[in-house]
Amino acid sequence: MAIPSPSEAQWNEERASIDREILRRTIMSLKSQVSRGLSGFRYEHLQTILFSVHSKAGRLAKSAFDELHSLSNDNFQGRLLEWINLTALNKKDAADLETNKIMDVAQSAKAKQ
Repeated sequence: MAIPSPSEAQWNEERASIDREILRRTIMSLKSQVSRGLSGFRYEHLQTILFSVHSKAGRLAKSAFDELHSLSNDNFQGRLLEWINLTALNKKDAADLETNKIMDVAQSAKAKQ
């Protein structure tokens, strides 16, 4: 059954959000040496965007955490960007399908059209 799009009033209502400092502290507290593999590291891609106020990194690099926070809130609040394409993975190979049969999952669709 199709789910109706939210009304303009619903989109404009205040919604829960992810607190910036809680997100920062959570990323800082993630255990980094917990996975198998050559490096044994996990989450370093998140931890590297947490610059101290004394860092000599450029403005663009320092803005990475702010961008992650903004994207996280948009995702959490259901405001996905138009370029995010939601696609269900096919369970079968197209070559294995019988004539005139379609895949057994929904076709991909843009989050907002």
